[in-house]
Amino acid sequence: MLHGRMLRYLDVVARVGTIRKAAAQLHIASSAINRQIIALEEELGEPLFERMPRRMRLTAAGEVLIQHVRETLRAHEQTMQQIEAMKGLTVAPLTEPRLRGLAFWILNKVLSWRQDRDREHLLYSERELNKIARMRNLHEIKAARERAKRDRDRAIKEQKLAARERARKERELVVKAMKAAAKEQRRT
Repeated sequence: MLHGRMLRYLDVVARVGTIRKAAAQLHIASSAINRQIIALEEELGEPLFERMPRRMRLTAAGEVLIQHVRETLRAHEQTMQQIEAMKGLTVAPLTEPRLRGLAFWILNKVLSWRQDRDREHLLYSERELNKIARMRNLHEIKAARERAKRDRDRAIKEQKLAARERARKERELVVKAMKAAAKEQRRT
């Protein structure tokens, strides 16, 4: 079952790529995070992460779950902000449009500062910056599709190997039966 703490654990592990780094960020023992993830994987009956020597990578099931986790965390944050606003303790939250505007302002300042040396002012429009952001998202989607394809190919390869092994064992049994039959025939 997913609870608020577990949602944060999954999100941070997915972002940083290792349980150890996530534990350091969350100020929690790495074994606690690992136990929670393993318990969730057992409950779902599906691995969420591909465990590699130096990092963890989301499986296809993990990609689906992490989208839900991030949407839930975003919704929780917005709800908490609304509740705080109702109390009259509102501090202007940095919503996505405000962050985007701030990012554009900072990026434009940096780019114009770099161009000041040549007395050229280069200011990117919001449309151009959104195009760059979409390209990044497309890259992430492409990477997720490639991971899913690799997972599928690996599963098919494992199935083929298992089928070959079964066929080899069946051949061995047939050969043993034929040898036993030949021995029996020689005795008679």
